[in-house]
Amino acid sequence: MSLMVLIDAIGLDLFLLLIEVQIVAVSGYYFQVWFKPILIPYYKILRKVDPYFFIPTKNSVAKYPMILCHAVPFLMLFIIGITVAKPAINMA
Repeated sequence: MSLMVLIDAIGLDLFLLLIEVQIVAVSGYYFQVWFKPILIPYYKILRKVDPYFFIPTKNSVAKYPMILCHAVPFLMLFIIGITVAKPAINMA
């Protein structure tokens, strides 16, 4: 009953915003503590295999949005391979 009084007092939108902030904070913590240490070795392996792979910063994405293509593994190698190695099609 007291929760309903709180929701009625502050409004449903603000209550949902408070819940969302808690979810974002907890998921950010778990990402930094659990998932990031697991993903760092994979990131280092991908950097060795794919020379065009890197994760751009927020500022560089704001200036150049197309730089996000580098964050997808092997995408730049695929694009370069398609543009450089055009197959010769013989229609005869």
